[in-house]
Amino acid sequence: MRMVENASEWVLEQLSKASNETLSKLMAVLWGICYARNKNIFEGKIISPAATVNWSLSHVREWSIVQRKRKQQGVSHGRRVQHQVHRWEKPPTGVLKLNVDASVKEGQNFFSIRMVLRDSQGHFIAGKTGKFEGAVQVVEAETTAILEGLLWIKDLTAGPVIMESDSLLYVNALNNNILNWFEVGNMVGQFKEILRARSGVSIIFGRKQVKKVAHVLAKLPCDLNSFVISLSAPSCLLETIMSDIMIQ
Repeated sequence: MRMVENASEWVLEQLSKASNETLSKLMAVLWGICYARNKNIFEGKIISPAATVNWSLSHVREWSIVQRKRKQQGVSHGRRVQHQVHRWEKPPTGVLKLNVDASVKEGQNFFSIRMVLRDSQGHFIAGKTGKFEGAVQVVEAETTAILEGLLWIKDLTAGPVIMESDSLLYVNALNNNILNWFEVGNMVGQFKEILRARSGVSIIFGRKQVKKVAHVLAKLPCDLNSFVISLSAPSCLLETIMSDIMIQ
């Protein structure tokens, strides 16, 4: 076993020459170290180095099994069915991407929103999910998601950010393609005021299928009228984020 004197230089060396399989294992172990550190700091639980590595590599094995099954399914169905696959796309270098989403379920007196901020490599920066009291229409929930996303960007970073939403109505209105005030009301004006005060933010349309990370994040428990903020990626997001990173 080769001894390493400078861990950061070794990691950079691996990033430049290692295979995808080795990089996925390295990424998982580093993630495991971060997870164990957070467990120690915030919950007072100590996870041994061996348990940390085993936890990390088990996620890699599970992810690899899922990928092999997906490829096998793609081969078996590829000749019969052709369909367009929509994937999450990385933002340009130096730019962050914030995916915002809203969920409304019929018959329930609340709605939820979720947001995920990631960098140009697809790495998780921060996540936020919240529930709000009230039975609303989808457009109203999307209004809240976009508003909270814009306000969160102001607090998080001063750099360039792409916000991705599946609300085509709002995306078109904010990009001056259409202005249907009867449907989106005066919220468009409020959003544009925020955008004028915070330069470097653009809004694009993205289908729901590309926002798998936000959907998984929505499974985290959250009380009504409150937010849960994650500054390190929960373990439940590992497979989805790794999939996005390795595919592109």
